[in-house]
Amino acid sequence: GKSTALAALRERGFATVDTDEEGWTEWSDEDGGYLWREERIAELLARELDSTLFVSGTVSNQGRFRRDFDAVVLLSAPVDVLLRRIENRSTNDYGKRPEERALIVQHVAEIEPLLRASCTHELDATRPVDEVVAALAAIGGGSRLGAMSLPSTGSLRELYDEQLRGVPSEVLPKGVRMERDGPLLRYHGFEFGGFIEYRDLGGLDGAALDELIARQVQIFAEAGERFEWKHHGHDLPADLPDRLRAAGFVPEDTETVVIAQIADIAAEPQLPEGVSLREVATRADFERIAALQTAVWNEDNSGFANFLQDEHEVDPDGLVIVVAEAGEEVVCAAWVRFPPGTVFATFWGGATLEAWRGRGIYRALVAYRAALAAERGLRYVEVDASDDSRPILERLGFVPVTTTTPYIWSPPPLQQ
Repeated sequence: GKSTALAALRERGFATVDTDEEGWTEWSDEDGGYLWREERIAELLARELDSTLFVSGTVSNQGRFRRDFDAVVLLSAPVDVLLRRIENRSTNDYGKRPEERALIVQHVAEIEPLLRASCTHELDATRPVDEVVAALAAIGGGSRLGAMSLPSTGSLRELYDEQLRGVPSEVLPKGVRMERDGPLLRYHGFEFGGFIEYRDLGGLDGAALDELIARQVQIFAEAGERFEWKHHGHDLPADLPDRLRAAGFVPEDTETVVIAQIADIAAEPQLPEGVSLREVATRADFERIAALQTAVWNEDNSGFANFLQDEHEVDPDGLVIVVAEAGEEVVCAAWVRFPPGTVFATFWGGATLEAWRGRGIYRALVAYRAALAAERGLRYVEVDASDDSRPILERLGFVPVTTTTPYIWSPPPLQQ
């Protein structure tokens, strides 16, 4: 078991920490379980050590420290083997009571697929302990796995700005046009209105910035077109949100930009029984996705079929759309874009019917799309994560780099 392996690693001269021991975790009512005490874990990982450090434990906030580890190893065994070992051990009473054993069975079914999708190595824990320890020592004793280590948050944000912001689209759907206006890229004609994008505002501030904002409002007002100004949390000047609101924009929900390394998350999708994944490219399937969006968000999304079809027609290689189906019902849909000339894939969608949430379908679509990106030799995945999806993605190893808030300007209603 885990404790035996840690003891053997210590005998070989490795540093080890078992975070199941007292002092490393604290109870969270919100999460319904124990979490790592983040300050203590951060202090541990910041230490200069003479040997490789092995840290053991499974908690829901461990993904926040993924970039600090060179490898993540899953020790797996059939559930009957786990229960037998727990029954026979004398060092820990957990798992002796029926309700605890039932929870262990539940965790193997629900949590282990998530761990498998995010680990870098998996070892069969039914092998002789000497073999397991030798494999762990080989993983920890080699050179640092540079390909498995994420750069700093600041470096990721700079790369995100450089490659994914303010880059003119090479192909545009029919009826969509792009115009430049100083530091801005202005798009007209999308199914849901216009769009303002930029890498930065080139130092504009004060009256000059207000004039730039007012000019966008005037142009879209003359066209009678709603539009979005996508603001990022690290944009300057800091009072830009106040200036947008003063110009009549209304902020929608803030999302978190999270990034992961594709090698960390690409895996075979683990789906609940009766659910399958399928790539789609027909009008009929786009309409089924639009119906899903309408059902999930409780608002009319019938135009979503046009949105997907228009983009897919002009760039079928740059947009892959995937649905999760239970029989004839679409229960979740998501898509991946491959921005040309970048090291990124970007993930979108993921809306799931309420009755099918909490079953790992969204995680499976993350793994599936990451595998598509890996086949193209890309390195990173970026997601604009909602408050619902962010915890799932962070547990998979995504790290937050900034936030994004859509500021919406809408033309006044026509007077009768």
